[in-house]
Amino acid sequence: MSDEAGIEIARELGLGRHGRTHRPQSRWDEPVEILEVVVLAVVAISIAWSGYQAARWDGLQAELYGKASTTRVYDYVRTTLVLATVLFLLALSQRLKVPNFRIGVLIVAGA
Repeated sequence: MSDEAGIEIARELGLGRHGRTHRPQSRWDEPVEILEVVVLAVVAISIAWSGYQAARWDGLQAELYGKASTTRVYDYVRTTLVLATVLFLLALSQRLKVPNFRIGVLIVAGA
């Protein structure tokens, strides 16, 4: 359907045979139309604000997720280093034949 046909259909629906509307104008028609425009404007602004807030929080969430991932990786590295140190000390204590040293390392490591 072309734009001209749509305009013509809208004009025919709005006007009667003699170029008048189907019902007489009341004194409430204009205030109601103004109210409709205001409500539509509020809805449009609310939708735009909602999109803005969603994008803003999405960016913040991505930033915080990145920080959490970095912290998690650092914790894994620290845990690995502690376990490697404990294993090294245990192996060293066995090599040097220090029996009580093994128990002390396990207590310090929290095992």
